[in-house]
Amino acid sequence: MMKIRVLLGFTNARRVTAFKKLLIREPDIEIVGETINNIDLLLEAGSTHANVVTIDLPMHGKESGICSHLLAEYPDVKIFAVSEEGNKIVMHETAMMRREIYDILPGNLVDLIRWSMSSVGTGRDSTSKFSEVFIPKNEHKG
Repeated sequence: MMKIRVLLGFTNARRVTAFKKLLIREPDIEIVGETINNIDLLLEAGSTHANVVTIDLPMHGKESGICSHLLAEYPDVKIFAVSEEGNKIVMHETAMMRREIYDILPGNLVDLIRWSMSSVGTGRDSTSKFSEVFIPKNEHKG
């Protein structure tokens, strides 16, 4: 089984610890590194061959230029910008595609990471949309 390689790029040690506890139990996810500054994050993303990078989502909701730098250098990486409270994620799938996800629970983050790396999440299977795969059926409108 090929593991999903996750690089933790949070600036707060408590957040790193919390995410490590969440992800370390998952047999298909490997934490390949952690860093607290953007320069190291750029370097580590390449040297660890991370599939997924997590970063802080600033209070104002706008990510720093790190996302565009990461995606320019490593176009296949998925970036998850996570709010301080952990209930909002902005997922950058490409330089031009981002999704804002609200009211997320910790278990959903693991599912979202898996989905982003699946054939559906990477666009190789266009038959299923994000909302069909990730959003619970009771939240669909119509």
